[in-house]
Amino acid sequence: MGKKSNSEEKSVGLFVLIVIVLVIIWFAFAFAVLISPLVIVILFFVYLIGYLARDRKQRATNFWLSYYEQEQFIKTYKILAHAEREREQVQDSVTIKGISRNQDGQISQRSYAGKGLRERENTANSLVNEYTPIYDDLRYSPYRRWKKARSRYSKAFGFGFILVLCVVMIGLAWLRTYTGNTSDNWALVSSDVSEIVDSTKIVERPLQTEDSVQKENSTDDSISYKNIMQGYGTSLGVMAGFLGALVVIWFIGWLIGRIRFGLKNPEPPLVDIDNVDTYANEFMEERARKSDERQQRKEERKQKRDQKAMAKKQAQEEKIRTAEKKSEEALHMHASEPKISASISTEDNTRRMSNEENLFIFWADRLRSDGYDVTGNWENWENAGQWKNLAVVSSISDQRLRITIEYDASSKKVYFGIAKLGDEDKVSRELLNSEAFRNIITENGLTVKNNEWWYCQRFSSLDRVFEEFCKLLASVERL
Repeated sequence: MGKKSNSEEKSVGLFVLIVIVLVIIWFAFAFAVLISPLVIVILFFVYLIGYLARDRKQRATNFWLSYYEQEQFIKTYKILAHAEREREQVQDSVTIKGISRNQDGQISQRSYAGKGLRERENTANSLVNEYTPIYDDLRYSPYRRWKKARSRYSKAFGFGFILVLCVVMIGLAWLRTYTGNTSDNWALVSSDVSEIVDSTKIVERPLQTEDSVQKENSTDDSISYKNIMQGYGTSLGVMAGFLGALVVIWFIGWLIGRIRFGLKNPEPPLVDIDNVDTYANEFMEERARKSDERQQRKEERKQKRDQKAMAKKQAQEEKIRTAEKKSEEALHMHASEPKISASISTEDNTRRMSNEENLFIFWADRLRSDGYDVTGNWENWENAGQWKNLAVVSSISDQRLRITIEYDASSKKVYFGIAKLGDEDKVSRELLNSEAFRNIITENGLTVKNNEWWYCQRFSSLDRVFEEFCKLLASVERL
């Protein structure tokens, strides 16, 4: 009996220990399930704000080097190139003069020539050691920025994907709850309960002895232990499944965000001396060209819709006129309608032919009403030549210039930007290198041209160019 009671005590103690461990694990999972919505919302906004604050502004140049970094890269490249040439020349001189090297690889200083060559080589080596890290950092900087932006974007997209799915699931559950037939649901529940009661009938037991009672009690204890274990196991399984589903959903959203970011923002190349000052301009020009093409396709689709609507309207009008011809009063109406239609058609054609000129007149009136002195050849539209322009005189860093909108009549393209004040003026390098000018370029997404007419410009469309022009004018006046 003593041995039996000890074994029972051990089994009870083991069971209690297992229950305590399960309870701790259960509370940990329950806590994780409870705080997971809050954590998801917080992480979504953390990565979203990080992306918007740090990375969105750099998308205009595909995370390329700033103008200051470009100048630093060119300077570093020239120093390293000079140091490499210096080391090669020193090595050639050592070979020609037959000067030996020490065991540590340095040039022997036994001769006067050796001392000078060793000093030159050490200077070149120190320059290489000093500027190589700077060169490598600038060389890989656009790729690192792009990679960090992709990471923040895809993580924010993953957490946002979870939130969207949660909202959709809650909405569907709400619709199902408030649109379902509750009486049918209660009927299903009651039928299930009745089936369970019918299937669990009480069976008469035979007369039990003392041993059989003890066996039954031990069996009942094991069954109760088993039921408790199964209950905890089921609860843990549900919570673990919930957390696992969140991880899987986040991974799917993260993968979608990563692919989407790569499609909209191509991976930038490594910086070298050939693309350091051209890649950003080419990228912005390509993006502007694609934007113009999208806008043009949009306008073409709009024109097709307008043409279909006009054709439908004309068809309806034709049916009305045909019906009116059958009555005596339609004779007078039929005689007057073609003249009215002809006059309307003539007015519409005139308006379409002079649409650009009307826009320039409207823009000039708007600027004059705001107190600006407007210049340009737009007032003599027919004799202005291929390029029609409108400008406001302003200044950046004490450099007088023009904020200009120009329309190319041959290509039917419109663009705006910063031009020289006079055709005979030379481009100011001081202005191009000034921080104020670089900030305006970045803020307005302009491309540096540095030619006989433009400092910088950007292609646009007739419906957007004046708004973007006013934004550029406000940026200049804030200085």
